[in-house]
Amino acid sequence: MRVDWSMDAVSNADFRVMTPSVCEPCWEILRADGSRSGTHAGWWIGEMFRLGASGALLRTDMTDDADFNILAGLTEHWGERLWLAPLDDPAPDFAAWVELGGARQLVATGALLQNDPYLAALGNGPDVGLQKEENG
Repeated sequence: MRVDWSMDAVSNADFRVMTPSVCEPCWEILRADGSRSGTHAGWWIGEMFRLGASGALLRTDMTDDADFNILAGLTEHWGERLWLAPLDDPAPDFAAWVELGGARQLVATGALLQNDPYLAALGNGPDVGLQKEENG
């Protein structure tokens, strides 16, 4: 989420304080066209669940440790109700999503299921819930 900084307009004992608009790293809800909404994703998900939603799909790209910390907090709070998919990353590190971020529900294209070694290993395990579509 974008962080803006502001400086106190009134001096306090000969110093001023810079304050961020967002105090901790967080994800932001994007509009359908990809533009920023200014809405905190964690809050939005909570409101949707409060109003009766049974699950939420978040599309995100994990770029740094802050993203894994955000994901870990969201998955700790919402658990199995939270589904995750890559936003723009053509080769996401799903192993890190699970091991560092605690992701429990992943959504991936057929190409990612076939080409990602971590997902392929999950798909070969017992009772993992990966569905493979058959054309026929």
